[in-house]
Amino acid sequence: MKNSNQKLKLVSNNAITLIALIVTIIILLILSGVTIAMLTGENGILNKAINAKERTLEAQYEEELNMCILEMQTDELYKGKSVSMEKIIKKLPVYIQEAQQTTDYEWDIDQTEEEPKGIYKGYNFYIDKSYKAHIEGIATGITINTKVTPSGYTNQNVTAVITIKSSIGISKIISENNTLNCNGKTEVAIDYNNIDTNRGYTYEIEDINGNKETKTAQITNIDKLAPKVFTITAQATDDGITITGNTEDAEETGENACSGIEKYEYYVTDASNNTTQYDTNEITELKSGTYSVYSIAYDKAGNPKQSNTVSNIKIVAVIKNITAEMIANKPTEYYGKAVTNYTSLNGQSNWKIFYSNGTNIFLIAGDYLQNSKIDKTAIGMTTDGTYRAWWASAPSMQEVTENTKTLFMATRYNLNSSNDNSKCVSTLLNTANWKNFKDTGNKAVNAIGSPTIEMWMESWNQLYPNDKLYCNNTDNYGYYIGTTSGPTTSEIKVTTMKEKAGYQNKLYFPYNTETSDTCKGYWISSPRAGAKNRMYFWSSGNLGVGTPTYTNNYACLRPVVALDSGITVNLTE
Repeated sequence: MKNSNQKLKLVSNNAITLIALIVTIIILLILSGVTIAMLTGENGILNKAINAKERTLEAQYEEELNMCILEMQTDELYKGKSVSMEKIIKKLPVYIQEAQQTTDYEWDIDQTEEEPKGIYKGYNFYIDKSYKAHIEGIATGITINTKVTPSGYTNQNVTAVITIKSSIGISKIISENNTLNCNGKTEVAIDYNNIDTNRGYTYEIEDINGNKETKTAQITNIDKLAPKVFTITAQATDDGITITGNTEDAEETGENACSGIEKYEYYVTDASNNTTQYDTNEITELKSGTYSVYSIAYDKAGNPKQSNTVSNIKIVAVIKNITAEMIANKPTEYYGKAVTNYTSLNGQSNWKIFYSNGTNIFLIAGDYLQNSKIDKTAIGMTTDGTYRAWWASAPSMQEVTENTKTLFMATRYNLNSSNDNSKCVSTLLNTANWKNFKDTGNKAVNAIGSPTIEMWMESWNQLYPNDKLYCNNTDNYGYYIGTTSGPTTSEIKVTTMKEKAGYQNKLYFPYNTETSDTCKGYWISSPRAGAKNRMYFWSSGNLGVGTPTYTNNYACLRPVVALDSGITVNLTE
């Protein structure tokens, strides 16, 4: 009796408290001017609030469904295809589970209606012919939903929990000749393990009032087939390798879904058989060398498909934005490198880094100059074949500015108008004769016909500090050169040059490819001491060899361009 009294007392106190609360609420409503009629009834505040909540939920669920359809359309567009109602019917369950992270839906993938119907989070909906979802109100009667684990596309077996609900109670469920008596339960869950293919589970459900409905739960996210045959191509670029090619997923069957391609991986193997993986088809910052590439495509279920392998891709790496200061600080790293971003007005594109003073970069033609690119009348030269150019007779003395002499390092010797060698040199140093070797981008300050002996030796000495050459002395006819700091000779013999590390370095001694043109070397824009008709000449390993007067017809030219301060270059390794 003691416990009973306590229970009654507790109920009595609760009742008093509840009555007091109701009275308090009514008093507050009266004081605030709100009547019970305004609070309740068809147009009352509470009813309007409920209706507003329903409309908000309907709008939210409708938006969620349309987002699933939009994502499906985006995936199809990425594959170069368009969405169809058939694809929406087949794939909507997976997109609902992936995008909205819910299993509270009912959808028949076997329906063929023009405007298919389903149930989403307790609300009826349909999809119109324009692929837009519409909520039609709260669903009634018997419902079924399927929770599949894992929920997204997978190439593994799955488990499923199929839940059948009825607000008035379920009498029995019949499936595959089995009958489950439910004794009026409002919710029944059925578990399935180790499902290895897509399939449907059909149930005949009867509620306690004898109403019957047939419902089907469907597994649609198993994809165990690899994508289709995958072929790629690959092309070397200035920045590396571009890989082109894609594939499609395997066709959908009754047992396997078509999940669609999820991603591509790209693999690059170098000559040492080292393989690196990339997530982009634009492979950059590769060193010069020979490479092979292949790709692997994965569908959304994780099934891989490897492409063919493209081999023997040769890369000549480009190093960008090299400054004059960088070159001056590391001449051994940059001298002789081919430049990729300088082309002169007359189309000369073969240029190499020759020298840097820390402010200007000096480029030299990578090989002997073709005669078609020079104004031979302006410099008074006679030309023969593709490359050979010389002076049949000494030209008139031309003006060479002090700025040009300083920029191109021709300051130790003053050109002498009484010497034929100085007259020839003046045509090479007169920048007006070589203006077509400047560019349209205003990168170049000026150009001359061939390097000066001072710059030539300074470039050599920076590249080969242990094999230095010198041109410190001059006389009335020009420069002396030698292998000591105070030279007194007018040439350096090939026997001496052969002992030097730079012997036949193509930066200083190029090899022209026109075998029909007997071009043995090139002029240097400086006069040579010892004779008024001798010019410096680099030929077959000799520097300033004794025989080449300005009338020798086996010499060629190699223009030098001075880039403006602040101009950078791109190089190949």
